[in-house]
Amino acid sequence: MLTERQKQVLIKIVEEHVRTAEPVGSKALASLPEFGLSSATIRNEMSVLEEKGLIIKTHTSSGRIPSEEGYRLYVKMILEKKNHEHDTEKIFPMIDEIFRSDMLGRE
Repeated sequence: MLTERQKQVLIKIVEEHVRTAEPVGSKALASLPEFGLSSATIRNEMSVLEEKGLIIKTHTSSGRIPSEEGYRLYVKMILEKKNHEHDTEKIFPMIDEIFRSDMLGRE
């Protein structure tokens, strides 16, 4: 079971990775104005997500990318959120982008 903060970090990692096609580091997430967490806090949460197999580190000094399981959980969380909200126009374009990226071989 993930905490709300861990879910928040996973969601941002998936969305930033899909947007940039690059590994996502804690400093990049900490710089997002809507995020509001320190890079140290984000690193701690990233290590938990990595232990759970939801994100992976591509190199020793790089950021993380979502694993296949991380993408699955992201989609599940978004679909659960959709059931509670009615603003699907904001939700489904990101899911479409994930599948499009995967088909192009970006991961």
